[in-house]
Parts: sequence; structure tokens; C-alpha cells
Amino acid sequence: MLEIQEKIRGLEDEIDVAEGRLRFIDDRVNYSTLNLSLYKEKVRSSATSKIGFGSRFADSLTEGWNSFVGFILGLVSLWPFLLIIPIIIYLWKKWRARKKK
Repeated sequence: MLEIQEKIRGLEDEIDVAEGRLRFIDDRVNYSTLNLSLYKEKVRSSATSKIGFGSRFADSLTEGWNSFVGFILGLVSLWPFLLIIPIIIYLWKKWRARKKK
């Protein structure tokens, strides 16, 4: 009887460990994030697979313009830092002038 109770306790311990592990994994799944990046490739038929210089040049101009616009938008998104830097420089110069006195 004692031997059976000991085996039951061991099984209950294993079940508790397995349940704890399952709860841990479930919590990790609840807090997980999935990032997807979708893009569409240009489908080129055999007639358009031999793209000429003019078409490639136009594509390069378009890509260059898109990169330029992206760069400008990136600078615009940094506007708080562009405001803070002159303030920091002004305060630093003022502090240095006070320190020299």
C-alpha cells in the first residue's frame, strides 16, 4: 500500500511539473509577437525578361527618388533631436563662459 502511494506521489509530482511547464509555454505564446514582411516580386515574361538600358535607367531613377524621399522622411522623423541639439550647444557654451569667469 505504501509503495503504491509513493508511486502515486511520484506521478502527481510529474503531472505538476508538466502542468507548470505547459502554463509557462502558454504564457510565452500569449506574449509572443509575429512580424511579417510581405513583398511582391515583378513577374517578368520571356518577352520582358531582356530589359533594355532605357528601362533599367528609368527604374534606377525611380529607385533613387524613392530613396531620397525615404531619407527626407527619416530626417523629418528626427525633428525632436534637431531641436534639442542647438539647445544643448547653447547651454554648453553658456556653461563654458560662466566657468571661464
